[in-house]
Amino acid sequence: ATTEQKAEVARRAELLQDLHTRRRDLIARLDKRLASTQCEDDARDESWIWADVKPAKVLAAEAPAGLEGRDKTAWAKAERERRLRAHLDGLDTMLQAGSTLSVDCADGELRLLVNGVPAIDGVFIRDADSGFLSAQWRHAVRDTHVTEAFDGKKLVRKLLQLRRTDNPALREQLAQLDADLVRLDRDIDAAERAMNAFVYEFYGLTEEEIRLVEAG
Repeated sequence: ATTEQKAEVARRAELLQDLHTRRRDLIARLDKRLASTQCEDDARDESWIWADVKPAKVLAAEAPAGLEGRDKTAWAKAERERRLRAHLDGLDTMLQAGSTLSVDCADGELRLLVNGVPAIDGVFIRDADSGFLSAQWRHAVRDTHVTEAFDGKKLVRKLLQLRRTDNPALREQLAQLDADLVRLDRDIDAAERAMNAFVYEFYGLTEEEIRLVEAG
């Protein structure tokens, strides 16, 4: 690399460092608000995501005729686990190592996407809650690295670790910080791609060599 090229790499590296520092600070501010005493745990179970995964006490009413007492309870628990397992198996199929997780919320529908494909959808929420809840889902998966050990059960557990607050300022701030992070992540991605393209150019890498580098 020439002196000019080295200087340009240094300039781009400083820009990336600044962007990542801003990202770290935004995440810290978001974490501080979620941990605030003005927030409390918002306990929900899988039935909030999948309506058919009802609590065992509710499913007991659907038990086959003739079952009573412990047998009825055991059936309800097993049925709930069967329904939940069916959904989790579908997630496990999509969650391959290296998969990218993202969240969107439009027309009142909260969705979790794997590699851009909806993996959890049909979670309809109030417009007033969309910014607050989608921010928490995005925060839950923002830095999640999907490995072979990461499965649907772990993903759902993350999505159900919600907080709630009646403080409108806190809700607005959380939604704004999330929006800032979404924009910043796009800027970081663009800056990293520009840096890579610049380095590939002055090293004279071919398209095949670039594919090998990025695959590694």
